[in-house]
Amino acid sequence: MAKPTGKPSRSIPLRLNAQQKERVQHAAALLGLSKQDIMRLAMGIGIEALRRVDWNIERVVADAAFPDEKTARIVPMPPPQKRAAQDPGPTYGPPGDE
Repeated sequence: MAKPTGKPSRSIPLRLNAQQKERVQHAAALLGLSKQDIMRLAMGIGIEALRRVDWNIERVVADAAFPDEKTARIVPMPPPQKRAAQDPGPTYGPPGDE
C-alpha cells in the first residue's frame, strides 16, 4: 500500500468490538499488512460499495442479508478469491453457531 504524502491527517478514534478486532487481525496476518492498512482498505472498499448503490445503506444491508435475492444481482460483485480456501480463518456466524 502506498504511503500517504504531505502532512499526515488527524487520527480518528474508532472502537471495534471483539469480532471486528479478530477479523482485522486475521486479515492483517493473512495479507501481511498492518492493521491500520487493513482498516484503510476496508473503509475504502465499504465506501466504494456504498457509492455503487448510490449511498443507499439499506440496499447494502439487504444485499448482504439476502444474497440470493434478485436485488443482490443488480450490482455484480467479483467472485471471491480462492485464497480463502488455503486459510479459511475464523468463522463469523451468529452466536452459538461455532
